[in-house]
Amino acid sequence: METLLIAGEPSGDLHGSYLIREFKKRGNFSFWGIGGVKMAEQGMDVVFPMNRLSIFGFIEVVKKINDVNTAREILISRINRKKPDFAVLIDFPGFNISLAHFLKSKGIPVFYFITPQVWAWGGWRIKQIRKYFDHLFVVLPFEEKFFRENNIPATFVGHPLIDIVKPRDNNPIPKNVRNKKVIALLPGSRTSEIKRLLKPMVASLEIIRGFLDVTGVIVLNTDENLLTAREIIGKNDDIILKKGHTYDILSIADAAVITSGTATLEAAIIGTPMVVVYKLSALSYILAKLLAKIKYISLVNLILNKELVPELIQSRVTSESICRELMDVIKRSSEIKEGYSMLRNKLGIGGAFRRTVDGILCRI
Repeated sequence: METLLIAGEPSGDLHGSYLIREFKKRGNFSFWGIGGVKMAEQGMDVVFPMNRLSIFGFIEVVKKINDVNTAREILISRINRKKPDFAVLIDFPGFNISLAHFLKSKGIPVFYFITPQVWAWGGWRIKQIRKYFDHLFVVLPFEEKFFRENNIPATFVGHPLIDIVKPRDNNPIPKNVRNKKVIALLPGSRTSEIKRLLKPMVASLEIIRGFLDVTGVIVLNTDENLLTAREIIGKNDDIILKKGHTYDILSIADAAVITSGTATLEAAIIGTPMVVVYKLSALSYILAKLLAKIKYISLVNLILNKELVPELIQSRVTSESICRELMDVIKRSSEIKEGYSMLRNKLGIGGAFRRTVDGILCRI
């Protein structure tokens, strides 16, 4: 079966690759669309690379508009030439909801896996989602009820990270630094995030060394991001730079500083106490404040509906405040890990990809 898949961010590429694996178990499927390296490794024909579309913030969208239009034109041209049997769109609402409109007009069944957080902001998208998608496969425990109350068919399949997050290497850093406390720094997957957040993260370690003997490990996902990080921190013998091995680093870290996003859930599943940071451009942040309807920015706190881990936003993202909160989460490690146990119970028992593929195949 001809299958269209769209993912626009690294987390979507990861989840998309696992979906492809699950579809392959069920029969003969051909995959094409937008994705990254992981989906390509599973045999998908990537007609446009997702790294040209990855966007963070409202104003930043303007800078990518030419790439967005090009990607859309390429997809529409191929859809018109070879109509897919169905489409699975993964998060990435600014692009995917618009594409869903076109797909629906062509009579193509459209499914959403990992839906946008319209319960937090973007409420205007609810009507579009109701109109353009055949079924939603949601990954947060309260989302099924939310969408069903808005007359949108949805199924909670559990969170896919329960199946994915499995540390494998017990020695991801040199043994000579293992006698120190390890602080993992995850500044994000986008260049703009790294440029805004890495410097105060690293500076916080300089302060904390006045109280604790620590090693900092910066975890990044691409060679390009490694180069950006090196430019920011310069020569620093007290910092280890790692590409990948995120779960392994988090599993041996005493604490972490993490940019708000999927990585906060990954750290919670592993059990790493964390400080969550978040910083947009000034104008994007003003717009976000106007549109947001939530008390917390991290998925950990949102799902638990309480502030288990500290959140530092915009002007509060300073080396001093990060240091202070790091010291606190290290002290509260046992309390935080108890909260993580409650969180994992809410995320389901695993099998999200299997349930999603089952749900799609019974509807086409």
